[in-house]
Amino acid sequence: MSAIPRRSLFSVIARRRSGSGNPQHHRGDGTGAARLVADMVDYGLASGLALALDVIVLMVCHRLLGLNHLVAAAAGFLAGLALVYVISVRVVFRDRRTVSGRMEIAGFLVTGLAGLALTEALMHGFVDGMGLDVALAKIPTAGLVFLFNFTARRSLLFSRGRGA
Repeated sequence: MSAIPRRSLFSVIARRRSGSGNPQHHRGDGTGAARLVADMVDYGLASGLALALDVIVLMVCHRLLGLNHLVAAAAGFLAGLALVYVISVRVVFRDRRTVSGRMEIAGFLVTGLAGLALTEALMHGFVDGMGLDVALAKIPTAGLVFLFNFTARRSLLFSRGRGA
């Protein structure tokens, strides 16, 4: 079992999408555009799983338990945050900043809390300001927060430092 690479599922899917069967072509050793796209595809898949959990928790909390949509959105976001962290550090990002594990978790949490603040602001604007249904409001919110989180996490936590 140990012969199977930890990145196999995400890498195979990304290689198929890019049309390349060569893992070096997929990941590359550089820091260029191909690597950025590969990381974004892998993070997108991880975020899709986290988003599924987020939406399930959101809907259960809001529709079944009757919690306020902002409380339910926070609960869903935090569940998704935990899942995407585990997948990100184990599967998605190959490069790591030279910080301790505690600092990496703290940085992930801080970017997550910033993403949560953005989620809350967008959900409030879409639901309370524009009158959208909670489920419909989650669609643009998830897209915007994904872009924010990917950019922040890749640049602050999961990239080589300038001197590396």
